Amino acid sequence: MMDEQFKYELDRFGGNLDRWPPDLADAARRLLAVSPAAQALMDEMALIERTLSESEEPPPPGLAGRIFAAAFGADGDAENSKGLTAPPL
Repeated sequence: MMDEQFKYELDRFGGNLDRWPPDLADAARRLLAVSPAAQALMDEMALIERTLSESEEPPPPGLAGRIFAAAFGADGDAENSKGLTAPPL
């Protein structure tokens, strides 16, 4: 495994290698043993996951609708021209 694939898999599966498919986890462990770049990516993921898990503040009202609108070109009320609506939180 190279650093780029590690970054891709890290984004897919997260920072807990126990949750990765076994063959990918083994390759990631080997890479982490020799790659400072992979180690830095893992440290960054650990910080992100820790920060997210410690958050006690609920998201602001309407956040899901705004994200949906931005992603799918809706008009801001979480409903676009195709009649799609944002999923409930």
